[in-house]
Amino acid sequence: GWRLRLGRDAPADLVAQLPQRPRFGRWIDRFGFGKSLVGFAVVSSMVAFVAINTPSWLGRRVPVSWEAGMSDDNLEDLSANTCHTPASDAALAKLSAMLDYENKDGSLPPVKIEIIKLDMVNAVALPGGRVLVFDGLLKQIDSPDTLAGVIGHEIGHVRERHVMQAMLREFGISMVLSGFKSGVTNTLGR
Repeated sequence: GWRLRLGRDAPADLVAQLPQRPRFGRWIDRFGFGKSLVGFAVVSSMVAFVAINTPSWLGRRVPVSWEAGMSDDNLEDLSANTCHTPASDAALAKLSAMLDYENKDGSLPPVKIEIIKLDMVNAVALPGGRVLVFDGLLKQIDSPDTLAGVIGHEIGHVRERHVMQAMLREFGISMVLSGFKSGVTNTLGR
């Protein structure tokens, strides 16, 4: 329980042999505060750059067949609310073929448009080339051109692979946030 305290006038050669008192933390003291701050800024910028750009790059490379499987999983809950008649399916297929300008040669999988009986005024694109139009939207629109505009917009999301990119972005953000909650920050401070 004894401590040895040295005053400010202690001999310099004795003070040089004693362990230095940490000021910020082990690795920050080793490199210096300025260099550590610059290193942290560079690493943070690189992580942010990768986090922002990877979903756009990777989303276009995910096989469409994987996306279709995800879409089937997402639609399981809504399948009871899907509205199908031969006439509506034929009309939606014809509208999709007219609006899907990127697939005029038929080289891409067709976009499948479905009507869901929900009172939401919305339409959404799902992975795997599916577009859902909610019944509430159909009740609100005033012309076929309005519906064509909404569906064309959603087809654009499908063809640009925005849905997969958003899913990858969300996955990346959740991974980063779970890392913060799991104590990664405590490990970095050591």
